[in-house]
Amino acid sequence: MFSLANKKVLVVGIANRDSIAWGCARAFRAQGADLAVTWLNAKAEPFVRPLAEELEAQIAMPLDVGQPGQTEAVFQVIADRWGRLDTLLHSIAFSPKADLHGRVVDCSAEGFGLAMDISVHSFLRMIRLAEPLMGAGGCCLSVSFFGASRVVKGDKTFLEFEKWWGGFFMLTEPEIKWIVEQLFIGNRLSKNEARIEPGRPVDLKAIRAPIIVFASHGDNITPPQQALNWIAETYADVQEIRIRGQRIVYMVHDQVGHLGIFVSSQIARREHAEVASPLETIEALAPGLYEMRIEDVTERDGKKISTVSFAERSLDDIRALDDGFADERPFAAVARASEVQAQVYDAVLRPWVKAAVTPTGAEISRALHPKRVERALASSRNPVMTKVARAAETVRENRRKAAPDNPFLAAEQLWVDGVEQAIDLYRDTRDMVYELAFYSMWSTPWARVFGRTHEARRTLKNNDELRGLPEVASAPCNIDRGGFAEAVIRMLVMLADNRKGVRRDRLERSSRVLTQDEPFRSLGAERRAHIIHEQTLIATYEPEQALETLPQLLADPAERELALKVVRYIPGSTEEMSPETQQLLQRFHEILGQPHFLGDVAEDPLQDVAFPAPPAALPKPEAAAEQAATEQAPSEQAPVAEAAGTTARRATRRPRPTAAPRDGA
Repeated sequence: MFSLANKKVLVVGIANRDSIAWGCARAFRAQGADLAVTWLNAKAEPFVRPLAEELEAQIAMPLDVGQPGQTEAVFQVIADRWGRLDTLLHSIAFSPKADLHGRVVDCSAEGFGLAMDISVHSFLRMIRLAEPLMGAGGCCLSVSFFGASRVVKGDKTFLEFEKWWGGFFMLTEPEIKWIVEQLFIGNRLSKNEARIEPGRPVDLKAIRAPIIVFASHGDNITPPQQALNWIAETYADVQEIRIRGQRIVYMVHDQVGHLGIFVSSQIARREHAEVASPLETIEALAPGLYEMRIEDVTERDGKKISTVSFAERSLDDIRALDDGFADERPFAAVARASEVQAQVYDAVLRPWVKAAVTPTGAEISRALHPKRVERALASSRNPVMTKVARAAETVRENRRKAAPDNPFLAAEQLWVDGVEQAIDLYRDTRDMVYELAFYSMWSTPWARVFGRTHEARRTLKNNDELRGLPEVASAPCNIDRGGFAEAVIRMLVMLADNRKGVRRDRLERSSRVLTQDEPFRSLGAERRAHIIHEQTLIATYEPEQALETLPQLLADPAERELALKVVRYIPGSTEEMSPETQQLLQRFHEILGQPHFLGDVAEDPLQDVAFPAPPAALPKPEAAAEQAATEQAPSEQAPVAEAAGTTARRATRRPRPTAAPRDGA
C-alpha cells in the first residue's frame, strides 16, 4: 500500500458518515495524510466537526462556495498554516429543489446556472487557488454521480434487496449485547436507562434534531402502538415536548407492511417521497407533536398531486392507538430472566466455550450455517444451477405478454389469491399460537412476582414540575424584550397554535422567510431555533400577555406594518384561512394599532428589504445598557428601503440579556 505521510490534503464535501468525501478522507488519513476539512454552514457543523476531530484534521472551517470570499479564506488559511497543498478533493453538488422535479427541458436557466456554478465551476475556482500551493506538483480530484444515466430495473432492485435482507451479518459481541440488552429486552431506551458506555446515557429528551417516525397498521412486526408508545412513556405532556424545544413528527399508514417501510415498495412510494420532501422545512415548525397527513387532491398527467399538512397532536392521540400497557407487563419477567441467563452464562459457560472454540472452527461453523448452505445451493455458484440460469435467460429473451383474455391469466390470478390467503392464514395462526404460549408462560402470578422489579417505567414530571423547569421560568422574563424577529416569530407561533396544524405550503413559506430573508437569515440556525423555542414557551404559558406586549417589540408604525404583512403572507390566501385565523390576524392589527387589512399578501414582503446584520451573539447582561446607549447614536449602516428604514434598525436594536439556550433540564 502506498504512503501519503506528510502529504497535505483538502477534503471539501463531508456532510455525514454516509458522504463519499468521508470515505475518501478516512482513506487519506489511513495512509498518513494531514487533512483540512470543511463543512457547509452552521447547521452542518455539529455533524462534521466530530468527524474532523476523528480524522485529526489540522484545519477545520466552514466553506459555502456560493458565498463570496469563503473559498479564498480557506485557501489563505492553508497557505498560512501549511504553505503548500498536495491534494484537493472536490465532492460537492447542488441544484434548486424545484429544478430536480419534472423534465430536464423544464429546468430554469437560473437553476441550471446555479447548479453548474456550485457543482462544476467551483472546482475550477478551487484549482486556480490551489495551483500556487502545488509548486512541486499535486492532484485535484472531483467526485461526481451519474444521476439518471442508467435505468435500474425492478429485477435488479429486488435481487439487491434480497441479498441485503437475506444476508448474514457479522456483528461483534459488544454490538449484539448492546442491541439486545438496551433495545429488545426491556427497552431501556424509553426508560432513560440505555448507556452508550458507562457514564454516557442516551436521553431521548436531549435530541435537538427533528424526530420523524413512519408507522403502519399493516406492519405486524412493529405496529403503530409499538413504534409510537415511547413518546407517551417519555414525556408527561405535549407541553414538555415544547419546553424541550423538540419537534416530533409521525405518520401512520393504513396498509403498507414492514418490508415496505424499508424498501419503499409501490404502496409506500408516495409516502416516502412526501416524507422526504418537506424535511428541510420541518425545522420551521414550532416545537411540539405533529401528525403528518397526506391527502390526494388532484390528478395531473396520470399522477396524483398530494397535499401534506402537519396536525398538532396530544399524547392521548398516541395512547388511543393502543389498549393500555397491561399486556406489556409479562415482558418485565422476560427482561429479568434474560439478565439472569446472561449472568449465568458469563460466569459458568463462557470460559469453557472460549477455550473450546478456535478461529478455524468458528469459520467452519459460520460457513456451514443452514441458511448460508441453503442460499449457496440455490445460487449460481452451484454447478447444478447452471441449467436453471440458462433457462431463465432463455425465458427472459423470449418473454411475450399474454393476451388479456388468456384463460391461464385468470387461473394464475386465482392461484396467486389462494396462495396469498393460505399464507395469511398460516401467519395469523402462527402468531396466535406464539402469543398464547407467551402469555401462558410469562403472565402467571409467579412470573409477575419474578419480574416486578423490572416493571418500573420512566418517572414523568407533573404540570407543576414542568412550570418549574428553567426554560419555562426564564422565558416570560423576556416577554417584552426583543424586536422585529421576536415579534414576527411570536405571531407565527400563535397562528400555528390557533390553527392546530400547518399545511406544507404555509410551512415552506415560513421556512423561506425564516432562513432566506433578513433579519432572520443572519441570526444563524442556533439563535433562530432559540428564538422559536423561547417564543413558543411565551405564547404557550402567557398567551394574553404575549399579545399585549407586541407593541413593545414593534414600537414604530413602519415596522408594525411590515411585520403584519409578513404574518399575513405566511397563511396564504384569505379564502383558505379558517375563521379563527382571520380573527387572530384582526386582533394583531387591533393590538398594534393598524387598520384592518382584508386583502391577500401574495409576495414576500421581506424579499427586497435590506436589514443590517444582527449582533453575532446575544449580549451579556452587564453590556446591555452600554450597547443600548451606543445604539442611540445615528446609524452608520447602509441605507434601507424607505418604507422599512426604522424597522431595519429596530430589528437588531433591543438586546435580550439572556443566557445561551439550554440543552434540556
